[in-house]
Amino acid sequence: YRANLVVVRYPAEREGVWLCAAFGPDGAELDRRQLEATAQHARLPLVPLVASGECAAPGCAGGARQRLRALVDEVLGAPDGAESEGIVLRFELHAGGVHRAKVKSRAYTDLYRAQDGLTPRAMWAAAKSAGLDGVDALCKSAPDEFAPYVRGLRTRTLCAVLDTAREAHAAVRSAAAAAVGACVDARALGAQLKGERWADGAAITHTQRRLAFKALAGRLGSADELCAVGADPEPSEARAKRGAALLAQLDTATRHALFAHVPVAAPQDARSRHVHLPDGTPLLNHARHS
Repeated sequence: YRANLVVVRYPAEREGVWLCAAFGPDGAELDRRQLEATAQHARLPLVPLVASGECAAPGCAGGARQRLRALVDEVLGAPDGAESEGIVLRFELHAGGVHRAKVKSRAYTDLYRAQDGLTPRAMWAAAKSAGLDGVDALCKSAPDEFAPYVRGLRTRTLCAVLDTAREAHAAVRSAAAAAVGACVDARALGAQLKGERWADGAAITHTQRRLAFKALAGRLGSADELCAVGADPEPSEARAKRGAALLAQLDTATRHALFAHVPVAAPQDARSRHVHLPDGTPLLNHARHS
């Protein structure tokens, strides 16, 4: 079921419900021959059996353990973690009962760890701690499969940076509009910020109260460069470019102050909650991460 894919991009012939185990009325697990008959009767595909043999218990001959070790090494070394996750080992215990263990390829686990490090919050944290260098370093660290997804994260984060700075500059413009001679200094701005609304009726936001003085002092870039809009609506790529230019010039203290008000980039739609391959196939599901 494509919408539930986590890492493996299953081909069409492997999608659907597969039978891997079944139990009889007495609670006992069916053996392989019984399982094959059950799968045929239920018209369900049966998970293929890769290998079978005697359990490699400590008292067993070395050959069984060597075959098991060779199988595990083969799975661990599988080259493409997006094509195959791994295998399930099933042990029939001497005391009765069954124990299963999943062996995943290193390529698969590397992709899964990469997923956990490439979230909107990770991009936000990289931008806050190291500025544009941190954003670009996180993008470069991503596997090739993640490139489109990470570029989207970068764009949305930089747009959020720009929007927050623009909100602060809007406070200065609103204060200037109400000032005599359309000129505002720190004292006049402070007097305006003590109210609840600007002269045009717009509410004074918490972000404006905290960042307006930095905008006035020129520490949040040039209002003319940040707020000039060439197209309406302005393309997100153009906004991200302005956000990147601003982020690159901020000092550490100002950057941290700004990011106290920059929101973590949210997915634009349900589709953007997944990492997708160029053909549109979901590769990783980020719905669980923030």
